[in-house]
Formats: sequence, C-alpha cells, structure tokens
Amino acid sequence: MGAYGILGARSKDISVLSTMYSAEGDLSKSYGGPDSTDIAVGADRITRTVRSVTPFFIGRNGSTEQEAVSFWFTRRRLGAPWPYRIKTNLHIGAGVWPTTDESLDKWAMEYMDALGRLDGLAAGWYRPFAESESALLDYAAPTAFRTPLRSLEPYYCVPNHRWTRHLSGKRVAVVSSFPETIRSQVESAERMHSIWNCLQEPSSILSLTATWIPIRTYFPPEVALGDSTQWPDGIRNWDEAVSYTVEAVKASGAPIAIIGCGGLGMIIGGRLKALGISVVVMGGAIQVLFGIKGRRWEKHDVISKFWGPAWVWPRESETPKGSFQIEGACYWKLGGSAPSTTPR
Repeated sequence: MGAYGILGARSKDISVLSTMYSAEGDLSKSYGGPDSTDIAVGADRITRTVRSVTPFFIGRNGSTEQEAVSFWFTRRRLGAPWPYRIKTNLHIGAGVWPTTDESLDKWAMEYMDALGRLDGLAAGWYRPFAESESALLDYAAPTAFRTPLRSLEPYYCVPNHRWTRHLSGKRVAVVSSFPETIRSQVESAERMHSIWNCLQEPSSILSLTATWIPIRTYFPPEVALGDSTQWPDGIRNWDEAVSYTVEAVKASGAPIAIIGCGGLGMIIGGRLKALGISVVVMGGAIQVLFGIKGRRWEKHDVISKFWGPAWVWPRESETPKGSFQIEGACYWKLGGSAPSTTPR
C-alpha cells in the first residue's frame, strides 16, 4: 500500500490530531492530497531545520518525562517531595537512576537546560499533560517551534516532507538499546529498501547512502536484572550513563545523531548540541524507523500495516530480563502480558 493509501485511511484520526495544532492554519490551499494537515506544516519545519541549521536539535518529551519535569517545575522547587509513582516511572520506565532527591533534582534541572537548547520539538501529543507541557515550554523553550508528534516520524509524511531524506551521504549515529538489530537491518541496500518498499520513495525514510553507526545504550540494574543489557561496570548513575553515551557519539565522528534512550535522550541531545553535533530525539519510534517490531505497535492501525518480511523483532540478547516492567515489554517480543495502550 502506498503512502497516500495509508494516510488516506487515517484521514479522520489525522484531522482529530490536527485540531491540537491550529496555530499554523489549514494547509489545504498550500499542499494537496491527504497530507493537508498541520502534520505537514510540522514536517516541513523539521525538514527545513535539518537542511539548513547547524547544529540543530529537534526533540520530543516522553509522557514520563513530561510529568516529572512539570512536577519539578511547579511543585518540587517549592519543597514538595518527589511522589513514589513518579520516581518509579522515571527509574523503571525511563532509565533514570538512582531515585534519590539529589539525583532527580539534578536530572530535572539538566532536562530544563536541554529544553532551552531546542530548535523545535514534537509537543502536545499526550493529552493528559498537553497543557502543563505547553506552559513548561513557554518558560524553558520559548523560541522552539512545536509540531505534532507524527511530523517527527517520516513514514506518516509524503516524501518531500520527510526530514530523513536529508541524511543521505552523511554519517549518522543511532543511539539505541538495539544496536545489533539495527546493524543487521542496514547491512545491505536491498534490505533497507525492502523495509519501506510499501511506501513511495522508501530511501527517503531510510537512506541507502547514509552511514549508520549504532551506539548502544543500556538499562539500570533493576531492569537488566544482571544480564548483558545492564550499563557497564563503573557507570553508577544516569549522569555517568549520559557522559558515556555522549563520548561514544563523539568518538564515532558522526555530525548527526538520532536518539531513543528514554529519560536520558533529551539530556544527551542537549549535551551533543553544545558540542556542535546535530540531534533528533525520536524516542521509542527510532526502532520503527529501522523496521524493528515492538508489541506497542503490534495492533497499531497504521504502523502494524507496514510490517513485512524485512521487519524483525529485537534480538533476545537486547531484551532485558526485566523488560516486562516497561509497559508490558512494549518494545520487545518477550515478556509481559499486554502491549502498551499509550497513544502514539
């Protein structure tokens, strides 16, 4: 099925989503076809930034990070204690550890600093926190443009609006906990083409001429449960994990990084931009880009339709023993009892 068919089938949902981003206006007079929504405006702004700004920083806030940073900004700074639920979600779901007050306060302050380095971000996608996120961004990132989440994910866009088309010919660090799976997915041009050959111009999603450099990230001890997915010895907290990852990206020589990495991703992005390295934080969708399945998308009414023979599950060696603790193992095949219901 071609891109227009997929997006056409989703016109009702896209219309609903676009009401969250009315400031840009209706694009029906500027763009034709099923992409005539604010998703196209956002995708165009991201694309223009990737094409013309150096270094650039495009990001997104996960729901866990949104709630935690908003709590720090509105209540924790005034003396309120960190709630157990937020601490647990940051630790298990987002990979931020330890969960001492000192550690979480430091994380929140650096996260705020990272927001201030943004050129643009996908925002408002998680409606329960959309209003508080907007207020936070007004304060921390007043000059950054905002787009719908789907503007950041190129498979929702027609070819000219895919920012990934501008990665061609470049070295790109891919910061993910699935480096070996990604490496196998980009081992040949034929395989990369086959991942997205259900859409028009598949190489505008996954470039055949980019040099993809996987950079491995890991999990806290309470998620890895002693297996090889745990952060290496000597990395004792989230701050050291961020430094470890930043150094790995620097060593790769890549001028651009795309990042998953949960609650550390935006902070990694902020540090990389300060070093002159461009960044796009995609969050969990980074695995979709490379044709890697996850239980979150197994019944997704758009992404599951992309799955074909070239799509694979993450390797078992990249599946932590405690994966079931993260939204029912939503990024993997093994563990848990049900896929995530968080909207994406």
